[in-house]
Amino acid sequence: MTTIPPTEFEAAKAWRFKRGLTMEELSQQIGYSVPAVSWFERGLVPPIEVGRKPKPVSPRAWHRYKMLCSAVEYKLRQPNAKEFQW
Repeated sequence: MTTIPPTEFEAAKAWRFKRGLTMEELSQQIGYSVPAVSWFERGLVPPIEVGRKPKPVSPRAWHRYKMLCSAVEYKLRQPNAKEFQW
């Protein structure tokens, strides 16, 4: 499995700070929980069982998270843009 460099996770957190978004605000916009945003910014997935170690986030999950954040970026840059329609 491909590993994601730690700089990616640091960049995600820096992006959120630069945009003035709290974890709560980002979570509301992307539909992920606040703890999920926190885990993503650390590059980890929480352990399923108590006492186990967290696992690295998968490239597939990371891609999905980045796509959601890119939609937020677009909305921040184009606040008057019409909502996406199928």
